[in-house]
Amino acid sequence: ILNIPQYVRIATNKLSFFRKMKEVGVSIPEFTDSTQVVEEWVRNGDEVVARKVLNGHSGEGIVIIKVLEDIVDAPLYTKYIPKKEEYRVHIFNGQIIDVQRKIKKPDAVVTNWHVRNLDSGFIFARNDIRPDTKVTDYALKCIEALSLDFGAVDVIFNQKRQEAYILEVNTAPGLVGTTLENYSNALLGFIEENKV
Repeated sequence: ILNIPQYVRIATNKLSFFRKMKEVGVSIPEFTDSTQVVEEWVRNGDEVVARKVLNGHSGEGIVIIKVLEDIVDAPLYTKYIPKKEEYRVHIFNGQIIDVQRKIKKPDAVVTNWHVRNLDSGFIFARNDIRPDTKVTDYALKCIEALSLDFGAVDVIFNQKRQEAYILEVNTAPGLVGTTLENYSNALLGFIEENKV
């Protein structure tokens, strides 16, 4: 079995994921489950991401909090970190097999710069991308810490702080085109290496 179910459960629940990353010292946004802490953050001028759904995908259940009146009940809140770059790093068997960067879709009207997904006007690109080494190093550390055999790690890079932050890991990433080919080749290589 690749990606043991008990490890997938930790990875796919946003709160248990953030707790695990904090435990092993992987760079993540500050997080809390306390609305009192959120109020303090907002009063200090921070924007906050409320996650109403812990196992969501594609931005499901995300609410951006900018003022006290925006605060909603949620099991997880993270401080919003401005980013210029957002990446998805695909890892299989401890090796990076693909790196993509989220970019604005040509001619798209971006509806949400905070949550970059297809619905808000973003797509993945892989040409001419050179992420900071922290992006790939942290992604590898994330997968290793979760004891996963493979995963697609979403990482942002804040230029001002010169720091990368892990947002989540996808244990069932969408696979098409080059990414599908990369996973297929990695899996076939893994099978060949582990023949008994």
